[in-house]
Amino acid sequence: MGAGRGLSRDRQKDRWKHSTRCSQGMCVEALIIGAQAALRDSKQNELGALQPIIELSTARFLVFQDELLGLAPLGSNGEIAVDELDDGWVAFRSLSTGVELRYDADELSAFIDGVRAGEFRPALASA
Repeated sequence: MGAGRGLSRDRQKDRWKHSTRCSQGMCVEALIIGAQAALRDSKQNELGALQPIIELSTARFLVFQDELLGLAPLGSNGEIAVDELDDGWVAFRSLSTGVELRYDADELSAFIDGVRAGEFRPALASA
């Protein structure tokens, strides 16, 4: 996926966040700039401009976080599906672009712990 709908690659530089619970450097990474948010997989950072990214509105990203915490029905964000894979991994799949990001149980757990701690809420993410 290219620069996407609203987040240019230039504006993305150095603003990606991962959970403080991520200990092995392989993490779900999130970016929030105003009304736009994005997710990527730190295991694919070496791909540079070719790195797959899921972009969505910040409002939908907040609903997605609520889904992960069991506070909203799965799928209610309307942009990201969560698929459990046969190998025990989980895929975040964009419903609009088909971009898929895959995470193991430790990566997913660290992300959810960060979500639970509020690390990906806009006020904290932009600080």
